[in-house]
Amino acid sequence: MREPLADQLRRHYQGPQFQPTSDFAERISRGLVDHPPAAPRISRPVIGRRSLLVAAALLAMIATAAIPVAASTSPLAVFSRYLLGAAGLGPVVQRIMPTTGRATSAGYTLDLVGTYADDARTVVILKVSPGARVDQAYLVDASGRGVNKIGGTSNDETGDNVLGFGPVARARSGQVKVTLFVVQLGRGSPGGGQTINGLWTLQFTLTSQGGRTLPAPEPGQAGTLAVRFDSVVAVPGALAIDITTVGAMPEEWMARYGQPSCTTNPSGVRACSVAVPSGSMNDVVAVYDTSGNALRAPSGVGGSINTQAELKRKEAHWRGLWTLPAPGTYRIVVRAPDGATLERLIQVT
Repeated sequence: MREPLADQLRRHYQGPQFQPTSDFAERISRGLVDHPPAAPRISRPVIGRRSLLVAAALLAMIATAAIPVAASTSPLAVFSRYLLGAAGLGPVVQRIMPTTGRATSAGYTLDLVGTYADDARTVVILKVSPGARVDQAYLVDASGRGVNKIGGTSNDETGDNVLGFGPVARARSGQVKVTLFVVQLGRGSPGGGQTINGLWTLQFTLTSQGGRTLPAPEPGQAGTLAVRFDSVVAVPGALAIDITTVGAMPEEWMARYGQPSCTTNPSGVRACSVAVPSGSMNDVVAVYDTSGNALRAPSGVGGSINTQAELKRKEAHWRGLWTLPAPGTYRIVVRAPDGATLERLIQVT
């Protein structure tokens, strides 16, 4: 039995041979070609993190004509404005950097269209020909440090893809070179359509748009649930919040939507998934403006338990990125599984 792809990458990155040398991409490419991708699997602890896959039928009902977002000479100029908005990039469309690059494998070509980076997220915009969505992708910096994937949007008929990742740490101090490895594409319904395995490698440079770390609110209790605010970061057009809760397992929030499917790997990392109705991520963390309107979290709120010790303590880490309309005062609400809440105010200037 072949070793799962995610484990191959993890083992490769942690090995003593993994050094940031000039042949970095070539060595990873050789390793992946020698070990073709296994079937899709959960490769990191993700609870309630959603990827918006836009169906052609929905696009037909909504006016989705391409709207120029950059100079007309750039492929980004004809990229779907709807997908960029669904990915939470509406407020920063003019900051997206037109970027070029191309990779071909298994009869499919990936064109790099644009990138965006700040202190809370990294976004990669791709066009796939023939049309397909990106199902499995890995982003690493020049030292081989992986960047967590946090969602995205796609239309597998047009081949438009917006991939969302966490921040690249070194990008905060200036430009940084990164490598994107795409190892699986898909067409049709996830799990029931066509799967295309291959290796598409793109190298490019990111320039961060920055951000501001705001004072973290005071910790507190939502009933019996202990809540700690780890960080609050304001970036162009968005607000990133990381919190830790102690006293409940992530699946307890989702029990009302059906029985979750959970697994624990040998390292003690627990991963759960369940079909959750749209908008229900407010069950854990929500952000409201002064009029009581809920801010939108395009990729939902994701939770993880990272060690066996955290599993025993029922300690979960939660992260969300909310579209921020303007500076002002906002209310963060953390809700326990039993409905108890903790509220804190933050000021974004």
